Amino acid sequence: MPSSSLGLNDDSLKRILFSAEHDSFAEAILADLVDAIPIIGDLTNAMRVKDAMDKNLPDRTLLLQLGDLVGGIIPVVGDIFDIITPTNTLTYLLRGKK
Repeated sequence: MPSSSLGLNDDSLKRILFSAEHDSFAEAILADLVDAIPIIGDLTNAMRVKDAMDKNLPDRTLLLQLGDLVGGIIPVVGDIFDIITPTNTLTYLLRGKK
């Protein structure tokens, strides 16, 4: 599989950008960093909400993603919100504690 200059393969990049489920702590952190980028983060977060709904993931995953989308969409304040609320990392950590 092709990989990026960061050593990430295409599947990993797709999970970081579009999936509500991440395979590693590093993927979850990178997804949270992408969330903090204005407009791009909002779009990728909307895709993660859709992914959570399509995969029928647990309610807490969907609610965390929805909260991140709504809180992060407000200009400037939303960017700060995205930085202080690492939704993808929380979701990854909570998934391991079923």
